[in-house]
Amino acid sequence: MMAALRPWLAALLLVAGVQAAPAWPTTEFPLSVSADRTHLRDGSGRPVLLVGDAAWSLLVQPGDDDIELYLRDRRARGFNALLVNLIEHQFSDHPPANAHGERPFAGQPFEAPDTAYFDRAHRVLERARALGFTVFLAPAYIGSGGGGQGWWVEMAAAGPERLRRYGTFLGQRFGDLDNIVWTEGGDEDAPDPALVTALAEGIRAADPGALQTVHSRRDTVTAALWADAPWLDLDTAYTYGDVYAKVAEQRRDDHDLPVVMIESRYENERDATPPSLREAGYGAVMAGAAGFVFGNNPIWHFDSVGLFAAANGWKAELGGAGSVAMGHMRAFFEPLAWWRLRDDAEGRVCGWRSRFGGAKCALADDGSFAVVYSPGGGPLRIRTDAFAGGPVCATWYAPQDGSRHPAPAPLAEGEDLVTPPLRADDSGGDSDWVLLLASCAAPKAAGGRS
Repeated sequence: MMAALRPWLAALLLVAGVQAAPAWPTTEFPLSVSADRTHLRDGSGRPVLLVGDAAWSLLVQPGDDDIELYLRDRRARGFNALLVNLIEHQFSDHPPANAHGERPFAGQPFEAPDTAYFDRAHRVLERARALGFTVFLAPAYIGSGGGGQGWWVEMAAAGPERLRRYGTFLGQRFGDLDNIVWTEGGDEDAPDPALVTALAEGIRAADPGALQTVHSRRDTVTAALWADAPWLDLDTAYTYGDVYAKVAEQRRDDHDLPVVMIESRYENERDATPPSLREAGYGAVMAGAAGFVFGNNPIWHFDSVGLFAAANGWKAELGGAGSVAMGHMRAFFEPLAWWRLRDDAEGRVCGWRSRFGGAKCALADDGSFAVVYSPGGGPLRIRTDAFAGGPVCATWYAPQDGSRHPAPAPLAEGEDLVTPPLRADDSGGDSDWVLLLASCAAPKAAGGRS
């Protein structure tokens, strides 16, 4: 019964504190950019919140059974997007060969594609589609610094015409799969943009309906760097800093493209903590991102060659704190009109006391609801005059476990103090809370058409 709830009723239950078990909506491919250029929608017109997992080495490192295990696990946990290398240069046991010993090219790189290799890749991507995954697929990952991690040296040797032919082959071979977002670049801004352009144009000529984007160097604004590229459909953000601030900045720049937060710090790397991973995910969506890509070490390379030591194997990490939190994050946003959220730059919802405590605040563009992320879990000063539709009700959401805790009474008019419930395991490092604010009468819900 709960899985069949109408969207508006699901949103009411969020405010009322009733917790429904996740029943992830099925993506109907193909995806397209929404009319307002802020997010993606599926073939039925439903807005699609991309909750992605970095699975860079998926097509080459694990065997067939492990690929199926991985895909089913991620689907069950609420992931609906993957970030994957089509051809691997370093991060697998025997690059560029896959687990079956098949190599992508019979001759020089980007020349004479091997049928067996790309047929197997096609089967995996087809299976991902059947399970509802959008796949951000890198056709030729450049690699940080343009060195041995990626294919930049080989791309430069190949030249634009060979890369264009390779792109044409990819567009033809994978053109029947409408769940692919071709993802050019890869951790670096191309020293020679003409090479990336040739590859992208080859894909576009053979498969004009496929979406394309770029995984740029950290802190590059993709839409600004590739402003003259007619094939660019999505902007991406990539930072190890404040994800909320980064996405908000790119949304305010208004490049007229949806922004996908394609990379931030991965779990078990660069001192990332469970609270910092949660803050990145919620912050991205609150600031107006069309999606967020989570990453875990060693899941992203499937126990092959990584950049940092990993205490556990990738299968043990599937149920790690970060992965679990991404499911709770999707469960929180899915019933809401999340695509309407914008960062509360003017302080219409959060008073200065809340901002002084590090709270991140977002308000729907029609004033129907707001979301506040509180990293320290302390009391928040909330202003109510920004909301449409009468008295404002508040519900606290625990991003660690997905539990909901409604405030006992509507907020007072003007400015009110809202205090999270006590949590038995509260500690300074794991005390974050998310606050949902909406009209007590009828919060605006998701599920409609954009």
